[in-house]
Amino acid sequence: MAKMKFVFIVQLLALGTVGCSILNPPVTRQMQLHLQDIIVIGDSGTIYELPEEPIRVIIQGPVDVVGDTNTLQAKLDLSGLSIGAHDVELIFDLPSSISVVNSPVELHIVISEESG
Repeated sequence: MAKMKFVFIVQLLALGTVGCSILNPPVTRQMQLHLQDIIVIGDSGTIYELPEEPIRVIIQGPVDVVGDTNTLQAKLDLSGLSIGAHDVELIFDLPSSISVVNSPVELHIVISEESG
């Protein structure tokens, strides 16, 4: 008898999972990331030239999570890079249920030595 109850519960979970994926399809949302939303990690004694225009980011996930995401935060790790131009990928801090559709999002960075 206990075995039949277990099978019944598994079937309910399977039906609930299928119903949930149909009722809550992922949605996409376009957002803008500004320089003040980026944490720059870098070496001291260097100057970093970053683009000033907002960065377009498209996220995807469950409607309730995407709808509650009002701001984006990202990290830009420039440590160990040599002087010159680099295309560096942003690292986003997002809930696990959200993905970045237009990934990788890269910024063109110019690194120079601090004068003085």
